[in-house]
Amino acid sequence: MPTAARAIAAILLVLTSAAGLAAGEPSPVQGGLAIPWAGIAVPDALWPAWLALLLVGCLACFAWAMRTFFTKPTGAAHGMTVIKVCGTLFAVVHLVAYATASGIQAVAAIAATIIYLGALGLFWWAIAANRVAPLSAAFSSDLPERLVQHGPYRFVRHPFYASYLLVWSACPIVFGGWWLWSTLAAMVVIYHVAAKTEERKFAGSRHVAAYDRYRSATGMFMPNPFKIAATALSRALARRAAQRYAGSSEAAA
Repeated sequence: MPTAARAIAAILLVLTSAAGLAAGEPSPVQGGLAIPWAGIAVPDALWPAWLALLLVGCLACFAWAMRTFFTKPTGAAHGMTVIKVCGTLFAVVHLVAYATASGIQAVAAIAATIIYLGALGLFWWAIAANRVAPLSAAFSSDLPERLVQHGPYRFVRHPFYASYLLVWSACPIVFGGWWLWSTLAAMVVIYHVAAKTEERKFAGSRHVAAYDRYRSATGMFMPNPFKIAATALSRALARRAAQRYAGSSEAAA
Protein backbone atom coordinates (compact mmCIF):
# COMPACT_ATOMS: atom_id res chain seq x y z
CA MET A 1 0.00 0.00 0.00
CA PRO A 2 1.47 3.43 -0.93
CA THR A 3 2.63 5.66 1.93
CA ALA A 4 -0.04 8.32 1.28
CA ALA A 5 -2.78 5.72 1.19
CA ARG A 6 -1.53 4.25 4.47
CA ALA A 7 -1.62 7.69 6.12
CA ILE A 8 -5.17 8.35 4.96
CA ALA A 9 -6.28 4.90 6.03
CA ALA A 10 -4.69 5.39 9.44
CA ILE A 11 -6.72 8.54 10.05
CA LEU A 12 -9.94 6.88 8.96
CA LEU A 13 -9.46 3.51 10.60
CA VAL A 14 -7.55 4.12 13.82
CA LEU A 15 -10.74 4.83 15.77
CA THR A 16 -12.13 1.44 14.84
CA SER A 17 -9.55 -0.23 17.07
CA ALA A 18 -10.77 1.59 20.18
CA ALA A 19 -13.24 -1.18 20.96
CA GLY A 20 -10.52 -3.79 20.82
CA LEU A 21 -8.29 -1.80 23.14
CA ALA A 22 -11.13 -1.23 25.57
CA ALA A 23 -11.81 -4.96 25.59
CA GLY A 24 -8.20 -5.63 26.52
CA GLU A 25 -7.10 -7.23 23.25
CA PRO A 26 -3.29 -7.16 23.03
CA SER A 27 -1.63 -5.18 20.27
CA PRO A 28 1.00 -6.99 18.17
CA VAL A 29 3.03 -3.78 17.99
CA GLN A 30 4.95 -2.96 21.15
CA GLY A 31 4.24 0.62 22.26
CA GLY A 32 1.73 1.38 19.56
CA LEU A 33 -1.62 0.68 17.96
CA ALA A 34 -1.85 -1.97 15.25
CA ILE A 35 -4.63 -2.42 12.72
CA PRO A 36 -3.56 -5.73 11.14
CA TRP A 37 -6.36 -6.01 8.58
CA ALA A 38 -5.45 -2.54 7.24
CA GLY A 39 -1.71 -3.11 7.30
CA ILE A 40 -1.20 -0.10 9.56
CA ALA A 41 0.80 0.40 12.74
CA VAL A 42 0.58 3.70 14.64
CA PRO A 43 3.43 4.08 17.15
CA ASP A 44 2.81 6.01 20.35
CA ALA A 45 5.42 8.59 19.29
CA LEU A 46 3.19 9.81 16.43
CA TRP A 47 0.15 10.62 18.58
CA PRO A 48 1.44 13.96 19.97
CA ALA A 49 1.84 15.38 16.45
CA TRP A 50 -1.61 14.10 15.45
CA LEU A 51 -3.31 15.61 18.50
CA ALA A 52 -1.43 18.89 18.07
CA LEU A 53 -2.69 19.00 14.47
CA LEU A 54 -6.26 18.46 15.67
CA LEU A 55 -5.88 21.20 18.30
CA VAL A 56 -4.59 23.67 15.72
CA GLY A 57 -7.45 22.76 13.39
CA CYS A 58 -10.03 23.36 16.11
CA LEU A 59 -8.50 26.69 17.11
CA ALA A 60 -8.30 27.78 13.46
CA CYS A 61 -12.05 27.17 13.09
CA PHE A 62 -12.76 29.12 16.26
CA ALA A 63 -10.55 32.00 15.12
CA TRP A 64 -12.35 32.09 11.75
CA ALA A 65 -15.72 32.36 13.50
CA MET A 66 -14.46 35.07 15.82
CA ARG A 67 -13.14 37.10 12.91
CA THR A 68 -15.76 36.59 10.19
CA PHE A 69 -18.89 34.83 11.50
CA PHE A 70 -19.94 36.45 14.77
CA THR A 71 -21.16 40.02 14.59
CA LYS A 72 -19.80 42.82 16.79
CA PRO A 73 -22.61 45.41 16.95
CA THR A 74 -21.07 47.22 19.91
CA GLY A 75 -17.42 46.81 18.98
CA ALA A 76 -14.84 44.64 20.71
CA ALA A 77 -15.84 43.94 24.31
CA HIS A 78 -13.34 43.64 27.15
CA GLY A 79 -14.53 40.09 27.74
CA MET A 80 -13.56 39.13 24.20
CA THR A 81 -10.09 40.49 24.83
CA VAL A 82 -9.81 38.25 27.87
CA ILE A 83 -10.90 35.26 25.77
CA LYS A 84 -8.33 36.05 23.06
CA VAL A 85 -5.46 36.53 25.50
CA CYS A 86 -6.25 33.45 27.58
CA GLY A 87 -6.99 31.36 24.49
CA THR A 88 -3.66 32.26 22.90
CA LEU A 89 -1.69 31.63 26.09
CA PHE A 90 -3.42 28.33 26.85
CA ALA A 91 -3.05 27.16 23.25
CA VAL A 92 0.70 27.61 23.57
CA VAL A 93 0.67 25.65 26.85
CA HIS A 94 -1.23 22.76 25.25
CA LEU A 95 0.98 22.74 22.15
CA VAL A 96 4.11 22.72 24.28
CA ALA A 97 2.71 19.73 26.17
CA TYR A 98 2.29 17.86 22.89
CA ALA A 99 5.66 19.02 21.52
CA THR A 100 7.57 17.82 24.59
CA ALA A 101 5.79 14.46 24.90
CA SER A 102 7.84 11.44 23.83
CA GLY A 103 4.66 9.47 23.17
CA ILE A 104 1.02 9.04 24.16
CA GLN A 105 -0.72 5.76 24.85
CA ALA A 106 -3.20 4.81 22.17
CA VAL A 107 -6.23 4.70 24.47
CA ALA A 108 -5.64 8.27 25.70
CA ALA A 109 -4.88 9.47 22.17
CA ILE A 110 -8.07 7.93 20.78
CA ALA A 111 -10.10 9.51 23.59
CA ALA A 112 -8.59 12.93 22.80
CA THR A 113 -9.20 12.42 19.08
CA ILE A 114 -12.87 11.71 19.74
CA ILE A 115 -13.10 14.82 21.92
CA TYR A 116 -11.51 17.08 19.30
CA LEU A 117 -13.62 15.70 16.47
CA GLY A 118 -16.74 15.88 18.63
CA ALA A 119 -15.97 19.52 19.41
CA LEU A 120 -15.57 20.29 15.71
CA GLY A 121 -18.82 18.53 14.90
CA LEU A 122 -20.70 20.45 17.59
CA PHE A 123 -19.12 23.74 16.51
CA TRP A 124 -20.09 23.37 12.84
CA TRP A 125 -23.54 22.13 13.81
CA ALA A 126 -24.02 25.35 15.77
CA ILE A 127 -22.67 27.36 12.82
CA ALA A 128 -25.24 25.70 10.55
CA ALA A 129 -28.03 26.51 13.00
CA ASN A 130 -27.12 30.20 12.81
CA ARG A 131 -26.03 30.55 9.19
CA VAL A 132 -29.04 32.68 8.22
CA ALA A 133 -28.56 35.20 11.03
CA PRO A 134 -25.20 34.89 12.85
CA LEU A 135 -25.12 35.62 16.58
CA SER A 136 -23.21 38.45 18.18
CA ALA A 137 -19.82 37.75 19.75
CA ALA A 138 -19.37 36.88 23.40
CA PHE A 139 -19.84 39.70 25.90
CA SER A 140 -21.59 41.95 23.35
CA SER A 141 -24.03 44.30 25.05
CA ASP A 142 -26.76 44.19 22.37
CA LEU A 143 -30.11 42.61 23.18
CA PRO A 144 -30.86 39.30 21.41
CA GLU A 145 -33.13 39.62 18.39
CA ARG A 146 -34.14 35.97 18.21
CA LEU A 147 -34.15 32.75 20.21
CA VAL A 148 -32.52 29.76 18.53
CA GLN A 149 -33.98 26.41 19.58
CA HIS A 150 -33.10 24.10 16.70
CA GLY A 151 -29.99 22.09 15.91
CA PRO A 152 -27.74 21.60 18.95
CA TYR A 153 -29.74 24.27 20.80
CA ARG A 154 -32.41 21.63 21.38
CA PHE A 155 -30.07 20.05 23.93
CA VAL A 156 -27.77 22.81 25.24
CA ARG A 157 -28.22 26.57 25.45
CA HIS A 158 -24.62 27.42 24.57
CA PRO A 159 -23.27 24.87 22.06
CA PHE A 160 -20.45 27.15 20.89
CA TYR A 161 -19.06 27.46 24.41
CA ALA A 162 -19.56 23.71 24.92
CA SER A 163 -17.46 22.98 21.83
CA TYR A 164 -14.71 25.32 23.04
CA LEU A 165 -14.62 23.65 26.45
CA LEU A 166 -14.39 20.22 24.87
CA VAL A 167 -11.24 21.34 23.07
CA TRP A 168 -9.70 22.72 26.25
CA SER A 169 -10.47 19.45 28.07
CA ALA A 170 -8.65 17.10 25.68
CA CYS A 171 -5.03 17.88 26.59
CA PRO A 172 -5.60 17.74 30.39
CA ILE A 173 -7.30 14.38 29.96
CA VAL A 174 -4.29 13.05 28.05
CA PHE A 175 -1.51 14.32 30.31
CA GLY A 176 -3.08 15.39 33.59
CA GLY A 177 -1.06 17.95 35.52
CA TRP A 178 -2.39 20.90 37.46
CA TRP A 179 -1.06 23.42 34.91
CA LEU A 180 -3.20 21.88 32.18
CA TRP A 181 -6.28 21.40 34.35
CA SER A 182 -5.95 25.03 35.43
CA THR A 183 -6.29 26.16 31.79
CA LEU A 184 -9.55 24.25 31.51
CA ALA A 185 -10.79 25.63 34.83
CA ALA A 186 -10.02 29.19 33.73
CA MET A 187 -11.90 28.75 30.45
CA VAL A 188 -14.87 27.20 32.27
CA VAL A 189 -15.07 30.30 34.46
CA ILE A 190 -14.76 32.66 31.47
CA TYR A 191 -17.40 30.92 29.37
CA HIS A 192 -19.72 30.51 32.35
CA VAL A 193 -19.57 34.28 32.90
CA ALA A 194 -20.16 34.84 29.17
CA ALA A 195 -23.16 32.47 29.19
CA LYS A 196 -24.67 34.14 32.24
CA THR A 197 -24.18 37.52 30.60
CA GLU A 198 -26.10 36.36 27.53
CA GLU A 199 -28.90 34.90 29.64
CA ARG A 200 -29.27 38.20 31.51
CA LYS A 201 -29.65 39.92 28.13
CA PHE A 202 -32.59 37.66 27.35
CA ALA A 203 -34.17 38.74 30.63
CA GLY A 204 -34.31 42.29 29.24
CA SER A 205 -35.56 41.34 25.79
CA ARG A 206 -38.93 40.54 24.28
CA HIS A 207 -38.00 36.85 24.41
CA VAL A 208 -37.91 36.68 28.22
CA ALA A 209 -40.93 34.38 28.63
CA ALA A 210 -39.90 32.05 25.82
CA TYR A 211 -36.33 31.93 27.12
CA ASP A 212 -37.46 31.02 30.62
CA ARG A 213 -39.33 28.03 29.18
CA TYR A 214 -36.36 27.14 27.00
CA ARG A 215 -33.91 27.36 29.90
CA SER A 216 -36.10 25.07 32.01
CA ALA A 217 -35.83 22.39 29.31
CA THR A 218 -32.10 22.52 28.45
CA GLY A 219 -28.68 22.41 30.06
CA MET A 220 -26.12 25.20 29.85
CA PHE A 221 -23.12 23.36 28.38
CA MET A 222 -24.23 19.72 28.63
CA PRO A 223 -27.54 18.01 27.90
CA ASN A 224 -29.57 17.62 31.08
CA PRO A 225 -31.28 14.21 30.92
CA PHE A 226 -33.74 15.12 33.67
CA LYS A 227 -34.86 18.28 31.88
CA ILE A 228 -35.07 16.44 28.56
CA ALA A 229 -37.20 13.69 30.10
CA ALA A 230 -39.45 16.18 31.90
CA THR A 231 -39.95 18.19 28.72
CA ALA A 232 -40.75 15.08 26.68
CA LEU A 233 -43.23 13.94 29.31
CA SER A 234 -44.98 17.31 29.49
CA ARG A 235 -45.26 17.48 25.70
CA ALA A 236 -46.67 13.95 25.56
CA LEU A 237 -49.24 14.80 28.23
CA ALA A 238 -50.16 18.00 26.39
CA ARG A 239 -50.64 16.09 23.12
CA ARG A 240 -52.78 13.49 24.88
CA ALA A 241 -54.90 16.19 26.51
CA ALA A 242 -55.33 17.91 23.16
CA GLN A 243 -56.39 14.65 21.53
CA ARG A 244 -58.91 13.96 24.29
CA TYR A 245 -60.31 17.49 23.97
CA ALA A 246 -60.61 17.11 20.20
CA GLY A 247 -62.35 13.76 20.65
CA SER A 248 -64.82 15.13 23.18
CA SER A 249 -65.56 18.13 20.95
CA GLU A 250 -66.32 15.86 18.00
CA ALA A 251 -68.58 13.68 20.16
CA ALA A 252 -70.49 16.73 21.44
CA ALA A 253 -70.96 17.94 17.87
